[in-house]
Amino acid sequence: MRGLSIRVLLVLGLCLAACGGSDASDQIHGTWYWADYGAYETFESDGTWTAQMSLDEEPFDWGTYTLEDGVLTSTNADDSYCPGGSAVWEVAFSEDGDELRETTVSESCTNFSVRGQDRVLARHTP
Repeated sequence: MRGLSIRVLLVLGLCLAACGGSDASDQIHGTWYWADYGAYETFESDGTWTAQMSLDEEPFDWGTYTLEDGVLTSTNADDSYCPGGSAVWEVAFSEDGDELRETTVSESCTNFSVRGQDRVLARHTP
């Protein structure tokens, strides 16, 4: 009986892990539009991000990011607009996942940058 109980608990644990709610790190994947600045930001599943003014143009900024426990950290590549810079936001997604609210924690870009402010981005769905 004990062996059966352990197997049942194991199966339930696996189901909960596989069937749990959507993870925020998955929610951020895709392209987002920042209307206040007219820019697009894309967060790829491989941990890279890009920013561009038009989806038809080359990115002007790029780097890597992490999203853990509601904290988004983006680090700029050395050859991007803000070499070696980083920004940290506390993030929250709308219930439907189509809006991303970012509250600035820190911003270290030494070039002129508008990203060091609280932002609301909308999921871009062509």
